[in-house]
Amino acid sequence: MVKFYYDHKIHWVTDNFNTLIVVAMGDFQTQLGCVKDNDASCLRSWLEDPENSGTFSFTTRVNQEGEYSVAWHSMKIQKTHLMFLNHSPSPMMVMKFILDMIP
Repeated sequence: MVKFYYDHKIHWVTDNFNTLIVVAMGDFQTQLGCVKDNDASCLRSWLEDPENSGTFSFTTRVNQEGEYSVAWHSMKIQKTHLMFLNHSPSPMMVMKFILDMIP
């Protein structure tokens, strides 16, 4: 099934047929407002590539400095067979959030 996604901050509309949807999931997601951590369905940690350059980015204002576990989860419909590819999450890795005082 084709799903459509919209980012209100940059006014970007895409779908999982033409675009790889990548979500950073980990033990930081509840700080972003997700119901639970390690949730691939919560798009508050959606990595976006609006220019279709192959470089995905995610910017947030995390409340707490620290080290967090993160894995990447991707979803896309394969055009040739119209199959839904729900890739397994990557192995967990550690990332460090450092508070930046830029307004």
